[in-house]
Amino acid sequence: MKQKREIYQEAYQIINQRHSQAVQEGERRRRELMESLPEAVDLQDRIAKTAIAYTRLVLSHDATLEEMLPSLQQENLRLQQQMGRVLALAGYPENYLDIPYTCPLCRDTGFDETGERCACYQKLVRDITAQEFNKNSPMGARRFEDFRLDFYPEGVRESMGKVLTFCQRYSQDFSLSSPSLLMMGATGLGKSHLSLAIAAEVVQKGYMVLNGSVQDLFSAVQNEYYGRGQSDISTMDSMRQADLLVLDDLGSEYDTPFQNSTLFSILNYRLEQQKPTIISTNLTFQQIERRYSDRVASRLLTLYTCLKFTGVDVRQEKLRRNAGR
Repeated sequence: MKQKREIYQEAYQIINQRHSQAVQEGERRRRELMESLPEAVDLQDRIAKTAIAYTRLVLSHDATLEEMLPSLQQENLRLQQQMGRVLALAGYPENYLDIPYTCPLCRDTGFDETGERCACYQKLVRDITAQEFNKNSPMGARRFEDFRLDFYPEGVRESMGKVLTFCQRYSQDFSLSSPSLLMMGATGLGKSHLSLAIAAEVVQKGYMVLNGSVQDLFSAVQNEYYGRGQSDISTMDSMRQADLLVLDDLGSEYDTPFQNSTLFSILNYRLEQQKPTIISTNLTFQQIERRYSDRVASRLLTLYTCLKFTGVDVRQEKLRRNAGR
């Protein structure tokens, strides 16, 4: 597991690379138009000169400041509009000569105009952190296309087909306002398969997804709390910040006050922040109510969309069919 310092360095390396690539592309476009459309390049130079003149005038505190500024602003705007028309008539986008930064807010520097770390940098840090947590996860190895309805008994195949369709639409339409899901059913019915398939699709959309078993993640939180963590990255913070948190096998964790408190803290925080979470469990409604506090059970059973998985253990069914070949 990487340390925070390594993650920050990696994020800045990515931003610096983006900046270099954007500047190089801007220079390439300028060279291109110097050959094919020199009028546009000339207008860009004139715009730059008016911007410099504007800045110098503001810094000079000249007595004619109020009189001169409007005319400079108007001239700059006129030149920009003229350059846009020239580019458009030649078949180029009006902003073709602008440097194509990945993040216009910070111009790929990592800092906004107030000197604070830009949102793009913070997102990179979150994404790299999630990659660290997910690097041993089977995410990406589970796809919707591999979900075999023919392994389910005929009597439940239709209902499981509806569950599959729901999960596919959930991933297609995913947003930060998507509902949280509680996948319930016995072992081997495909809960982990579909939750991982959703996670893989959501990652492809550019969202930060954190996936792991409840036991592993909560044990990491406990180790960090008592100073036994292997990294200075906070598992609790990562679970809170993820755009989508996928918790597998609720009920497998140790039944201790610390872990129960961790569960409530995560559930409550993400519900308050309206961040979607997917939880899979082998527990029934009654078992959830018996095992967890009313605060936890009520949130899971009333504020999560419940998907019921039925049928026979698909993994056992696959082994049986393979053995019968």
